[in-house]
Amino acid sequence: MAKKEILSQPFNLRLTPTLRSKCEYISGKGRRKVSEWGRLVVEDAVAAYEAQHGAIVLPPLVAVKAG
Repeated sequence: MAKKEILSQPFNLRLTPTLRSKCEYISGKGRRKVSEWGRLVVEDAVAAYEAQHGAIVLPPLVAVKAG
């Protein structure tokens, strides 16, 4: 079974009120929270980019202690 990746800290995404409302409409049709729907949209965009340009190789993450 694949290891579940830990989610990172949330970040703000600035949208116009109209665009936000449209995202809420679309996510509601799929019975998802806007944040969950947005994550899926980003995952699809990254997968499409990597399919066209190759895998994105990131440097290892450095653990940071809270506080």
